[in-house]
Amino acid sequence: MNKAPYPTVLRPVSSANNMRSLGKTVFEHRVHRSEGASVIALDGELGSGKTTLSQGILSLLGAREPFPSPTFAIILRYDLPNVVDGIARVYHIDAYRVDADALRDLDWEGMCNDTEALILIEWAQRVASLLPHPRLCVHCAHTSNKSRTVTLTRCV
Repeated sequence: MNKAPYPTVLRPVSSANNMRSLGKTVFEHRVHRSEGASVIALDGELGSGKTTLSQGILSLLGAREPFPSPTFAIILRYDLPNVVDGIARVYHIDAYRVDADALRDLDWEGMCNDTEALILIEWAQRVASLLPHPRLCVHCAHTSNKSRTVTLTRCV
């Protein structure tokens, strides 16, 4: 894992391809949790690149495409063809339309206790009370019509 100081601001991100490529850096900064899944909590306004960044991480890990937004499914599970740095599966979650109770009902605890999992959770602030520590917090923000800023913070 990269030991870069936090917060780390990565910019400019000027295209969807740049945002997907940034997935490698985000994955390298993730926080390892010996007692459960690694969690990358993604926040930012609508259209700021959370799903695109998640797609870049999924692609990096070799998950099978397509990588649709989990907006309506809430949770998409990807079993990886090969274990990558201890990660065998990825849960991609969109918490925009759920609260903490609903996420608990969808086996949140089981996902968090999965030591071979990576959880990518969009709109994470909506279920902040459930998120384990430590985790990597990623904030995506619009800086212009075509440009984004991505900030990584280790949340402890």
